[in-house]
Amino acid sequence: MIYPDGSSQLQYFPATRWTGMHTFRIGNMDSSPLQIEGFLDKMIEGDTTQLTVNAFDETGSLIEVTNQVVFQSKNTDVAEINESGFVTAKKAGTTSMTIQYGDTIITRQLIVLELNPELILDQLETYIQSGDVRQPLSNQLNNRLQQAIHHGEKDHRKQAIKSLSDFLKHMSNKAHANQISEQAKETLTANVEALIEKWEGWHDSK
Repeated sequence: MIYPDGSSQLQYFPATRWTGMHTFRIGNMDSSPLQIEGFLDKMIEGDTTQLTVNAFDETGSLIEVTNQVVFQSKNTDVAEINESGFVTAKKAGTTSMTIQYGDTIITRQLIVLELNPELILDQLETYIQSGDVRQPLSNQLNNRLQQAIHHGEKDHRKQAIKSLSDFLKHMSNKAHANQISEQAKETLTANVEALIEKWEGWHDSK
């Protein structure tokens, strides 16, 4: 706040008054002219996310400009992004996303990970370490994924899918409801169901 006598007062604690010329250094500020919400550096095949882009107007206020932005994916085989900023991860690989608002262009790299039982096993282990999945359910889920990996390596898709289906049955068992968080259950269910759908489209050689 600037007073008529030329002195100033900070608006935040601790309040201090001073006169004359002073130089301040403000840290922890994003130097980017755009703020992008929803962007993920890594996604899994089949994942989606919605980007929201904000920019500062001439008054210094932050406003949403998503509908004024031009989005582009360098490799649309890996991931697509539509004119509204909706991203769809299609297959494993790397691409770059270009976000242009007026003369400002920002490029972000996106890595799409292959959806496989090993990846889901890594997710499960992370949830076990965080306490989101607990025993005895954690052991049952781990065993089913290990079976799916074993059958998948031998190209026994039907048996692998059966193991994944059993994985889902264990999570849905009401007796285990207090052994898994809603977030872990939702994420693991979505990924296992997507993997089953993916494998059902492949030929089982055995």
